[in-house]
Amino acid sequence: MDMTKTSGVLIEKINLLACKAQLLEMPEKPEFNLILTHLARTEKGNSLFVEASFDLFGQVEKPACLLVCTFGAVYSRTDESQMTWAGFTDELAVLHLVPFVREFVSSVTLRMPVPALILQPTNVSMLVAEYRARKIDKSASAIHETQKN
Repeated sequence: MDMTKTSGVLIEKINLLACKAQLLEMPEKPEFNLILTHLARTEKGNSLFVEASFDLFGQVEKPACLLVCTFGAVYSRTDESQMTWAGFTDELAVLHLVPFVREFVSSVTLRMPVPALILQPTNVSMLVAEYRARKIDKSASAIHETQKN
């Protein structure tokens, strides 16, 4: 891809598709751990839809609350676009979604009886890599269980 030209990919819209927020039990020092729990892509010609779900308290032993959200992004490109959908990585899509997650988390927690949570800059490559590793581990566990039976 010629780095002196634009990719030709446009973000058409990013929407909150689903969310769940529920106060649980307030620990002395609330901890959070943003994880990616779902990532799916649907290509239709020059359109791409990406859906990603996030859990703010993923794998936290005693979370202060349940806070999960799913965002969807719609992208478009022209036939002349330099970037193909194959070259448009999951990491790039998640990178576009994280600022919306950050705003959502701070907005929701400001309205809850918990300390407002402000997400720090996120290593999106690591977030996606950890998601893929959990997905592989889950598949391997399922295969192992099937073989035992």
